[in-house]
Amino acid sequence: MDEQLAARVSVKAAARLQMQSLRPHCQIVGLVKRTDLNGKKGSPQTWSEEKGRFDVALAGGGRVGVKPENMLLDFGDLRIQSESESSDDDL
Repeated sequence: MDEQLAARVSVKAAARLQMQSLRPHCQIVGLVKRTDLNGKKGSPQTWSEEKGRFDVALAGGGRVGVKPENMLLDFGDLRIQSESESSDDDL
């Protein structure tokens, strides 16, 4: 699918559509405080309603909590990023 035609939807909505079973990959983007994580790739594992973050298993090892607006999801042919703007309270 042409990237310009890719639908932009809320990452939270994707989570509600049983994102675990879809097994997307993600790229971390737009962080202000932890810029060292921008560009890192991983796989969202679980959603914490309490924290408002996904637990992301990083490709190089380790885990980090990431807000939906700081994730670019990759479902193979379709890449999705929330339209929300990032804030200073990234992680």
